[in-house]
Amino acid sequence: MTEAAFGDDALLEQMLKLHGIAIDEAWRPGILANMQAIGRAAELVMTMELDEAVEPAPVYQASAE
Repeated sequence: MTEAAFGDDALLEQMLKLHGIAIDEAWRPGILANMQAIGRAAELVMTMELDEAVEPAPVYQASAE
């Protein structure tokens, strides 16, 4: 397997240490693949051009009814 983009392996290792989580090493490739997919999805959202007139949607409030 080639080195993950943007140092994902190092980032995963730091997150595991920070949260005190131990994983089975067989899970690492799948976790890294998911991190990369999430990164690609985030890049699509962050690079989307918005018109100046676009306003954020109001916060959704569930009704008690």
